[in-house]
Amino acid sequence: YILPRADVWEIKRILSMGGLVVVGGLAIGQSTTATAAVLAEMSGAEELIYATNVEGVYNKDPRRHPDAKLLKEVTVGELRRILARAKAAAGTYPLFDEVSLDIIERAGFRVVVVDGRRVENIEIAMRGGRVGTLVLPGP
Repeated sequence: YILPRADVWEIKRILSMGGLVVVGGLAIGQSTTATAAVLAEMSGAEELIYATNVEGVYNKDPRRHPDAKLLKEVTVGELRRILARAKAAAGTYPLFDEVSLDIIERAGFRVVVVDGRRVENIEIAMRGGRVGTLVLPGP
């Protein structure tokens, strides 16, 4: 299902019937990452595949730093430290915000961040293959 407008209860209903949901933001001011994390937690998911427009999570912004390195695996704690070092600029959004990291940590699920512009990356991640960055809850 692709839902242009939905609330979490409609999404939960679809998931309970074995459906697959593709959704963007649900609430103004809430990041799409936080929305995805809320839905993953609500559905009891063990893993969230987060498709975006970069290969995965980098140690710094790859658009500004040519020496940025793709991280194959990172913990929520490490992401917090990376975000703390990054400069926040108006109109820019990191892949993860504090709300999404709090939810991932609390719920304890894994997140696989993949470049969704290449559909095969999503398929690889769905089959459990290694692609993009694996984000683990923890320090």
